Amino acid sequence: MTSANEGKANILVVDDEEDNTQLIVRALASTASLMVQTASSARQALAMVFKTHFDVLVVDHRMPEMTGAKLIDHLAGLNYGAACIMVTAFPEDEEVIRAQKAGRVQCVITKPWQGDELVLAIQFALKMHSKKG
Repeated sequence: MTSANEGKANILVVDDEEDNTQLIVRALASTASLMVQTASSARQALAMVFKTHFDVLVVDHRMPEMTGAKLIDHLAGLNYGAACIMVTAFPEDEEVIRAQKAGRVQCVITKPWQGDELVLAIQFALKMHSKKG
C-alpha cells in the first residue's frame, strides 16, 4: 500500500457525478498541503483504498450501487482508518445520521457548499482523526 507524499494529506473524493467531483477538486486545488484523487463509484473507491492510504475520504451520499454511508460503514468494518466527510443534499437521511452518531463521519456538508467550507472540514477532520490515532 502506498501513502501520501511527505507532509501532504491524501484525499479521496468519491462521487458518481463528474461535475460535482470536479467542483471539489477545483475547490481543493489551491491547498498545497492536499493531494486529491477521485473515484466515480463506491466500488472504484474500494479498489483504490486497498492500493493507497487516504487520510480523508470526501464521499457523496446518494450514489448508485452503494450509498456513501454504506461505503463508510464497509471501510469501518475493515478498520481502514481514514477520516470521512459526507457531502449530501439530504443531511436528514437516516443513514447519514446513523453514520454520524456512530462516529464514522467527522463532518456532513450540505449541498450546495462553499469551497472554504470544504477545506475547513478537511482540516478539522484531519485534526480530529489525528487525536484518535
